[in-house]
Amino acid sequence: MRVVIVGCTHAGTAVAMTLKQQDPSIEITAIEKNTTVSFLSCGIAIGAQHNIPMNKMFYNSVENMRSLGIKLFMQHEATSVDYATKTVHVSSMTESKTFSLQYDKLIISCGSAPIIPRFAAQPIPNVMLCKNFAHAETITKYVQEFKNTGKSVSVLGGGYIGIELCETFAENGFKVDLIEGEDRIMKKYFDPEFTTEAQNMLVKYGCNLHLGQLVEAITPVNGKITLKTQKEEIQADAVVLCIGFRPNTDMFVKSAVDQKVDLQNNRGVITVNEYAQTSLPDIYAVGDAACVKYFTGENRYIPLATNAVRQAIAASAHILGVPIKLQTSQGTSCIKVFDMGLASTGLTLADAKIMYPGEVSSTNLKTKTRPEFLDVQDVEVKLVYKTKGHQLLGVQISAEKAGELIQTASLLVQYKSTLEEIILTDFQFNPWYGKPQHCLQEAATLAAFGVEGEKFE
Repeated sequence: MRVVIVGCTHAGTAVAMTLKQQDPSIEITAIEKNTTVSFLSCGIAIGAQHNIPMNKMFYNSVENMRSLGIKLFMQHEATSVDYATKTVHVSSMTESKTFSLQYDKLIISCGSAPIIPRFAAQPIPNVMLCKNFAHAETITKYVQEFKNTGKSVSVLGGGYIGIELCETFAENGFKVDLIEGEDRIMKKYFDPEFTTEAQNMLVKYGCNLHLGQLVEAITPVNGKITLKTQKEEIQADAVVLCIGFRPNTDMFVKSAVDQKVDLQNNRGVITVNEYAQTSLPDIYAVGDAACVKYFTGENRYIPLATNAVRQAIAASAHILGVPIKLQTSQGTSCIKVFDMGLASTGLTLADAKIMYPGEVSSTNLKTKTRPEFLDVQDVEVKLVYKTKGHQLLGVQISAEKAGELIQTASLLVQYKSTLEEIILTDFQFNPWYGKPQHCLQEAATLAAFGVEGEKFE
């Protein structure tokens, strides 16, 4: 069997390794634009903040994969696909060379690219992106060269990456301005009481917040950069664009349109089934190229490394004849914001009210992670649930170990647990690790009796 993989970061690497380890006879060929594979881009801010070499942000290597018999064409680009003859046309990015590859199975794992607004379409000195290894090296070099000099950096975008970069620059002595088009940060993941806490934390550590503003122009002047919004002008020595991502699927979509093939997609996000198969049975789409099935039933674009690896395993298993179906995604995620940890899964209250108008309620709880006689940490929990039937729709947590607590919450949302089921679920208890009633159960008990709980603002 010949398997061709286009793109070799999280999902592509996972497919290649899984297939080769389970069936060494499979002929695997991967095409990658960059000079590296398996780069852990979500570690860029951490590495830059703590001066961790970016060459440590890999969980595999070209050399190792080739030693297993995987054919890798680095700095090569797939230029078109002939869906009828199952042929991928490839071009070298470093020399005038083209060739074609035949496949039995094709893996679309081309990832995503940062959204670049029109005003930054042409390169501007010290206007940086945050996605791949080259971007990571640029950011790290800038941090180390100018740390503690008081230089100013403007971060565009108040999502996870933007917030993590604010911490990175602030902790290294930069003046930081965060510009976000929405009226609050991380609006996609959290309700106002949690984002207010995070915003207060950013301000505490010296970050200036410019909320509800969109940058309309970036102009370099005398070694500085002027950012113009509809409300003000902001001066910076450097800018990082963290506006969002779009799937790198243009070539596959164009080839399908040209050949009148129905490769189902929504603005380039390819639709897949529970095995990560596209509408063409021998083609799979995984990672940031594909949608995921959200727990509410609709397809969503949630470009997370966790979803990428899960889809890669499902695709690999299906190719190997092992029926492992993808479970739903709840968009489960977490972030560290200086001294606090935040995590969420499922719907926020704001989103739930839009999806189920008049049918949802929420409860907030502020409690402790362990019995009072031990050194304990506060934990804030918000449950979002259906008023009738009490199905859990979403959970948000603020705690030092929010990332650990949200794992359980994700399963409860995925399996459509009710408040009553959560209250009486068998959780462990030991004073070192928790309380006789888990904080999620405490919150569910309040919710089941119709108590809204304490607001955190």
